[in-house]
Amino acid sequence: MDDDTNNSSAPVRTIGQRIQYLRERRGMTREVLAGLVGKSESWLKAVERGRRQQNPRLPILLQLAEALRVRDLSELTGDQSMPVRMFTGLSTAKCVWL
Repeated sequence: MDDDTNNSSAPVRTIGQRIQYLRERRGMTREVLAGLVGKSESWLKAVERGRRQQNPRLPILLQLAEALRVRDLSELTGDQSMPVRMFTGLSTAKCVWL
């Protein structure tokens, strides 16, 4: 992503915190983002607040990344060990492992 989501003034640690941060940076409500990925607003709130037992699975992470215009999944996961760049084509999110 080309903005400063990883700068020190915005310490985000969990996947949920990263999703919330990016959603707010994009000016989206929970209702809008949840609708874009086919989930409920309460589901998204639980993810953002860390109240779910598990993190979202890869298919949902891909949908969230596409909706939030994230180019690298590590921006959502925080895992820098395996960069995965996102690109879209023919209205489908695709992954490229580097």
